[in-house]
Amino acid sequence: MLSKLRTFLLTLSAAAFICGCGISYSPRFRPAHTGAVPRTVVGVMIVYREALTLIDKLEYAAAAAKLEQVLGQFEAAEDIVHSAEAMFWLGFCREKLHRDDLARQTYVTVIQQFAGSTPAEYARMRLDAMNEN
Repeated sequence: MLSKLRTFLLTLSAAAFICGCGISYSPRFRPAHTGAVPRTVVGVMIVYREALTLIDKLEYAAAAAKLEQVLGQFEAAEDIVHSAEAMFWLGFCREKLHRDDLARQTYVTVIQQFAGSTPAEYARMRLDAMNEN
């Protein structure tokens, strides 16, 4: 199951990078804005995509630093979709860096703040996998 999840997460990361990080959510988790992306978020998206590229390269420490940098900016812009995704990937990086307590805490935060979203489902799967080991 872990190898299937890993393959799925890598595929999801690649698809997110290519498609502009679009992950489907339930209607209650749609972005607050439906028009153009605010200028403040455009620059943040570049850094976010760099972080996803670093995850693909297995450079988790560098990716985590970039994700921490953009997470607050997504939250300030009320970009719920990217906030949830960035927080999940931050937890993933922390898990890969063997910061298990911090990774668990991040996954729980994703589940609590973004219940019903796709990143929350993935966070639940990662928590289950961590608890099995």
